[in-house]
Amino acid sequence: MIYPNRITLIVSLAQLETAKCISRALDPDVGGYEAFSQRCTKDGVEYAIYSSQCTAEFAVSAPGLLASPESLLAVALEDYSARWPALPCPTLAEVAAFSLDVRCFIDADPVGYAPVIASNF
Repeated sequence: MIYPNRITLIVSLAQLETAKCISRALDPDVGGYEAFSQRCTKDGVEYAIYSSQCTAEFAVSAPGLLASPESLLAVALEDYSARWPALPCPTLAEVAAFSLDVRCFIDADPVGYAPVIASNF
């Protein structure tokens, strides 16, 4: 699989667990839950950040998917059913709160965020 694009997602720490659960479903392998393993700051507030190469198709579809809680939940439910049946999938309310909170950058550095700091969430 070719990954010509880069996606960066930033969420508040309040949304970290939901972000990790959603990332688990969106990651094509098994590392998605561990994706938000770094932090950054903006205006004195700490955020979790994840950045990775991605396919051109995902780079195009990700912003719309992240903005649509119903669509995002449908994708997550399908993946959890297939790969993670023993784990709880986020609820629609959790996905909706995440969708309002997440900041998505495609092939761009997040503007206004202080440098990434290694962390272990």
